[in-house]
Amino acid sequence: MRNRRTGFFLHRKSIIKAALLSCLMVISAFCKKEDSLREVPPNIRLRTGDLLLRCGRSAESRVIVTADNSTMYSHIGMLIWYDHQWCVIHTSPNENENDEPDRQKIEPYGLFFRTDRASRGQVLRMPIAEEDTLKLYNYSLFVNSYNPLFDNAFDACDTTRYYCSELICHIYQSALGIDPTQGIRHKFPFFHPLIYISDISHYPGIEEIYKFD
Repeated sequence: MRNRRTGFFLHRKSIIKAALLSCLMVISAFCKKEDSLREVPPNIRLRTGDLLLRCGRSAESRVIVTADNSTMYSHIGMLIWYDHQWCVIHTSPNENENDEPDRQKIEPYGLFFRTDRASRGQVLRMPIAEEDTLKLYNYSLFVNSYNPLFDNAFDACDTTRYYCSELICHIYQSALGIDPTQGIRHKFPFFHPLIYISDISHYPGIEEIYKFD
């Protein structure tokens, strides 16, 4: 009788262990999926100067999309060929590790569009000449050389710190003399005039290269 009871409890314990292990595997697979990188699609030809837009998953991203109701995206960066791979120059709050200050950075395409950071994304191409891409590349490296902080004051007149759309506007204006916003600004009480992502993405002649949802 004892052997039967012992066998029953051992069998039950094995079932519970197997069930727990299965749950852990499912959770692990889910987390891995959520943190996975998005590769450059093989059927598109990227170019330095292309604009990358993403919709984040944070509460801040939802606030941005709500305020800028002319776009589905909450963040923007610019593509450059850097360190033998496609990378994005951009600036974003709350992404630095070890409690370091938020700064402009250059990071791989796949990391910018990582699934836990982007619920949807888009690649746009400004109507510029091929030779202009080198000017954008060189100026991007110049900006990167002084490693500017994130602009928590959202002051587009301060060229020592940048928020995401401000950085893109600054690079295009400084490198090519092109204002991708065409001078559009949004004014609110107690805020500096703001540059929306849609002010850039609606530039005349801009072309969609790729999109995912």
